[in-house]
Amino acid sequence: MLQYSVYARYTTSRENCQTYANRIKQIIPTEGQVRLIMITDKQFGDMEVFYGRTKKKAEDPPDQLLLF
Repeated sequence: MLQYSVYARYTTSRENCQTYANRIKQIIPTEGQVRLIMITDKQFGDMEVFYGRTKKKAEDPPDQLLLF
């Protein structure tokens, strides 16, 4: 969980990402709202993170692990 109701999952390829996207599409509740976005390791690494007004370094991408 990156923040409340925002989740991320690291995958090794676009094809692997599509597999997870297909699984999610099958279990979305009738009245649910889900948004999926695919970003690269570089884009994730360029993210700016702030705690209050203090800027912190973004986490390093995991080695094929699940992010919560």
